[in-house]
Amino acid sequence: MADTLLVPVQPRSFDVWALDQVATLVAEAREINEGLRAVAILNGADPQGGDNEAALQMIGDIEGIEVLPTSIVRRKAFPNAAAEGRGVVEQIPRDAKAIDELTALIGAVFV
Repeated sequence: MADTLLVPVQPRSFDVWALDQVATLVAEAREINEGLRAVAILNGADPQGGDNEAALQMIGDIEGIEVLPTSIVRRKAFPNAAAEGRGVVEQIPRDAKAIDELTALIGAVFV
């Protein structure tokens, strides 16, 4: 299994613009580790609106970074679980959408 670099990106201009520098660093790292997989995921994605799609299109144009087909939406479940020292899968009440997003992320990274 190749090494994977997970790059969480908020659907905001500054985060997306910073990926050009990340891509440069990834290219340099691949000189040492040819099998390095760099993947980007929207983290803190908006629950609605067009910013997520716009960010995904911009990320998709960056060479050397794969865009994962899943996003982590900004949900209360994540900070609420962290405040209790838990993960969203342990949190009660359960947030099925948050759990599904996290499960999809794990499945996409550990293919």
